[in-house]
Amino acid sequence: MADVKMNPIFEGLSRKVGDLVFFQKNGKTFLKPKGSRRDKNTEAQQEVRNAFSQLVGAWKDLNGIVNQSWLNYAKDKDGTGYNEFIGANHNAQRKGELITLSKDMGLPTPDSVIAASGAAGEISCAFTPLSEPENHITFFVQKLDETIATGDMHRYDAGANPTSPFVIAGLETGSDYHVYAVTTDAEYLSATKCSASASTTGTAG
Repeated sequence: MADVKMNPIFEGLSRKVGDLVFFQKNGKTFLKPKGSRRDKNTEAQQEVRNAFSQLVGAWKDLNGIVNQSWLNYAKDKDGTGYNEFIGANHNAQRKGELITLSKDMGLPTPDSVIAASGAAGEISCAFTPLSEPENHITFFVQKLDETIATGDMHRYDAGANPTSPFVIAGLETGSDYHVYAVTTDAEYLSATKCSASASTTGTAG
């Protein structure tokens, strides 16, 4: 803010000129940059908040070995597993891209995962059979609203050494879904190890 000399015709007035504002205080005229009101609910800010909210919900829905994979990953980081999950995936979630669902805990990632339309309300997930028959595959799906993943993350256990393809049923006919596949060393809620996630997108028949 600068003290300026004004033409007498302007003295006593508050006046805007371009990006500057002239005003009087204690008998002197001052000059300052014109302030701008910041909209706290712009489209971009809504996208940021929505992406964060969706990832928080996904973290809660996962509720198992996938969360543990991020906790392990965070041991050598400054943050927590939760923070690492949110930070790693926020940009992808905001853009409608597939996220990184799980981190490697020593098991092979499901290979050649393809999600194709099946019967009404179904997605057929093809994959390369597992090399270790005692391992399981767990699928997760999340519905897309236009191009953005929204709502709950639903889990489907394909079981030990599952046969390809595995059919996911009970979906909304004609809707698009992000589909994730994770190898685990046991049924999901009992697992102590998992793979990094494989991911694809499919449309329910």
